Amino acid sequence: MDAEAKVKKLQAARQELHRRKGKLDIAVWAIENALLEVASEALGRGQDGCEGGDVWECEDEKNPIGMCVYDGYQDPCWDECLFCGEPYERK
Repeated sequence: MDAEAKVKKLQAARQELHRRKGKLDIAVWAIENALLEVASEALGRGQDGCEGGDVWECEDEKNPIGMCVYDGYQDPCWDECLFCGEPYERK
C-alpha cells in the first residue's frame, strides 16, 4: 500500500471513530442526566435540582447514584456535594 492510500485509509478510520465517539458522548450525557434526576428526586428537588460534572465517587450512603451532585444555583462553584459535602475541585 502506498503512502497516499494509507493516509486515506487512516483518515477514513479516524473520521469513523470521531463519529462513533460523538454518539457515545451523547449516550453518556443522557445517562448522567438520568442519574442526576434520580439524585434530585431523592433530595425532593424535582427534576432539575442537581448538577454534576466529571463523575466523582460519593461515599454518602444516602446518595442513590454514588456520584457527587451539586446545586448549581445556590452553589455555582460546586463547593459542596449535596450528599457528602466534598467540593468538585478536590486537591
